[in-house]
Formats: sequence, C-alpha cells, structure tokens
Amino acid sequence: MRKKSAQDAIISLKNINKSFPLELGGEQQVLFDINFTVKSGEFVAIMGPSGSGKSTCMNIIGALDTPSSGVYELYGRDVTGLTPDELATVRNEHIAKTQCAGQCDVAIDVPRIANGRTRASGARNAETRGVRKF
Repeated sequence: MRKKSAQDAIISLKNINKSFPLELGGEQQVLFDINFTVKSGEFVAIMGPSGSGKSTCMNIIGALDTPSSGVYELYGRDVTGLTPDELATVRNEHIAKTQCAGQCDVAIDVPRIANGRTRASGARNAETRGVRKF
C-alpha cells in the first residue's frame, strides 16, 4: 500500500446527481453533475442561494443520503453504493457534524490521521471542541 500524500483527495464527487420523487409521479432533480475534490489541508465553503442544493450536497458528503447517480469517494473509497448500515459506520468513523448560526448551513469535519492519531481519537477531539459526532 502506498503512503498517503498531501495531494490525495479526502472527498471526491464525480458527476453527482440527486433527484427526489414527486407525489404525483415523476421526479425533481436538485443536483446536476456536481464535481469537486477536497484534498488534505484544504478548507472549502459550499455557498449558494436558498434552494440551490447546498444541504442536499452536504447530506451526501455527510453520508446521510446517497446520490441518484455519480460517484462519491471518501479517502479514496467509493461510498456511493453502501448500505445504510455501512453508511452509519462511515459516519461513525470518519465524519463529525457541526451546526452554524446565521448563514452557515452545515460543516463537515473529516478527522485525519496525523502523528499517529487514529480517526476515532480525532472524532473524540472534535467532540471536545464542540463538534459532536452523529
């Protein structure tokens, strides 16, 4: 196994689409071919007007929902087709959620391995900083 570098993607979304079924039939597409990568050490803000799909995108990144199509990779692992139980494990091991007041919707803190710390200890440290695991 090769050593991880600072250039490795932590989060990678490739051609992500999300649609929701409509009550009277058909569907409403809310995300259209979303593509972006977040690498180690980068800070990213997802911004846009109300109704633009920010929360839907964050729910996919936070492993709370799955895309209708496309590929979502977390630490190089494709998590697109995981079962609900497998997604719960991903959330437990890799993701902490924080709520912001005002204009911030949600932020995802993805703990990383650094100086021998495990992801679990990173999540515990996040809790002490006011970030709670979900």
